[in-house]
Amino acid sequence: AENDETPGQCYCHSLYGGGKDWGCAWFQAWMGNIEEARRLGLQLVVIFLPQQRKLGVVKWHLLNREGNNLWNKVGLGGSQKGEVAWLQKQGYTFMSMDVEQCITCFGASDETVEKTGKTARQKRRAVAGVAKDVHNAIEDVQALLDGLNDMEIGAESLFAPADDLRNCSCTFRAAALTLSQGR
Repeated sequence: AENDETPGQCYCHSLYGGGKDWGCAWFQAWMGNIEEARRLGLQLVVIFLPQQRKLGVVKWHLLNREGNNLWNKVGLGGSQKGEVAWLQKQGYTFMSMDVEQCITCFGASDETVEKTGKTARQKRRAVAGVAKDVHNAIEDVQALLDGLNDMEIGAESLFAPADDLRNCSCTFRAAALTLSQGR
């Protein structure tokens, strides 16, 4: 996806310092998800590696100099560092939590966490599953709210906690996609 700020170059150059096999079309889709989340008034959330909340954040203008250091397993994944840098560059505020806080926030039981195994990869997959479930639930609620609006029924009268769901779900529309794709 071409980056308007660097004509003739795709976002890979800003994110990674050069082209990558996996490309950057995902980044443009992710930015669209973020803009949609903001339009809906959702709270943006960045999920960090266990016990590394707020670590590994890189400024947008320095990303392309990091190279393979982006994947140093500090705070965030490599592509996730680009996402956070972009959020900061845009001046978008976000809540930060680590994977364990995320699991707690969304009510995963200790049994669920136990089943994830002992490796970080297994834990990330389990969180991605929780995130995907939350993402699907948000879509269901949004479809219901859209249907109520189409019928001109005020959602406030039927769904007082709808705002709470939106606030707790944060940007799992965007975050679920990021986590489920293992970035």
